[in-house]
Amino acid sequence: MRIQRHQPAQKHHRSGVSATEFIVVLPVLVALLAGTSDYARFSSTSMAISTAARSAAGYGCLNQFDDYTLNLFMESCRSRVEAELEALPGFQADQIQMTVEYVGAPPEDRIDVSVTYPFKTIINWGIVNRTTQVTRRCSLPMIR
Repeated sequence: MRIQRHQPAQKHHRSGVSATEFIVVLPVLVALLAGTSDYARFSSTSMAISTAARSAAGYGCLNQFDDYTLNLFMESCRSRVEAELEALPGFQADQIQMTVEYVGAPPEDRIDVSVTYPFKTIINWGIVNRTTQVTRRCSLPMIR
């Protein structure tokens, strides 16, 4: 008795199909990666601005000021904001907008600090503005 072996069918060459699939999927992967990167950068910038506002408010709630020392007080608050934001890539101190307000009367008085800084995306997405102003506010009670 003889056993006959069948020859395997010829393999189809799929190298062109793989390259086509790669070309179709690549833009989606790049867009996903760029979107993730932009979101991570935005979150990092937002947290830094929030920390900067909290730092200035913390200084403000601990240090009394009057009309005579107001300029020094504002400079100290601004320097604390700049110190928190200087680690951001492409940081420019002249783009910081900061407001400090003394609200209320003792014993329920507080300091409100608002910090605004621009954020620019890596890619122009078309559905959102490329440059967005990120504003964070912190309010802390005055401590005597």
